[in-house]
Amino acid sequence: LTVAAVNVRYLGPVRSDDELRIEVTLDRLTERSIQVHYDAFVEDARAAEASSRYVCLDTDSGEPASLPDEITGD
Repeated sequence: LTVAAVNVRYLGPVRSDDELRIEVTLDRLTERSIQVHYDAFVEDARAAEASSRYVCLDTDSGEPASLPDEITGD
């Protein structure tokens, strides 16, 4: 899998001694890609939200390829 895109929106401060909780949600699963959403919290305050998209590429050609069955559940 290759990271195709990452977006982050910072919503509040996080200090070095804060305990950060990150919730991860699978947004979308296609034949060739995965989209994941992240929410970061300090206590109950949301500090950031982010998303990333991963694309499966053929290791020889570098062209888009289908995700492995282990990921898609097929």
